[in-house]
Amino acid sequence: MTAEPMHYIVVTSPENWEKTAARGWTLLGLKSTKPGQAAGFKAGDKVVAYATGIKKFIGAVEVTSGMFVDHTPIWGSPSKPGEDYPHRLETKPIVTLEPDQHLDAFALARRLEYAQKWGDHISLAFQGNIRPIPKADFDLILAEMGAVAGSRS
Repeated sequence: MTAEPMHYIVVTSPENWEKTAARGWTLLGLKSTKPGQAAGFKAGDKVVAYATGIKKFIGAVEVTSGMFVDHTPIWGSPSKPGEDYPHRLETKPIVTLEPDQHLDAFALARRLEYAQKWGDHISLAFQGNIRPIPKADFDLILAEMGAVAGSRS
């Protein structure tokens, strides 16, 4: 019996997401400080990307491989020199948004089951690198992304 796919929010910077976009959204890097969580990803899992700084949901990908380690420089962190996001996953895009289509995560968070536990401290829902979320929350975010992505002219 195949396990049901998991659903996640992965926190990234707009700059690192641009580097992911430049590769056709085919590779996602996770921080070196999260080896246990990164190792739990499997093909079929779904990821929505949340961009720090701008506080927006910016795209979604499906994982197509298990985690592997690679230190080839692609991504970086201005606050953590030497962070190379070595825990990597092959991915394929589900929805990618243009900058003017990015979704306000804080406005949407009030409708997300997983974010409710933080109450008025909703920003805590978007800290860290990897956040498992319920399928219903992923589906809600994906539907909102699809609505704005479908509005492209």
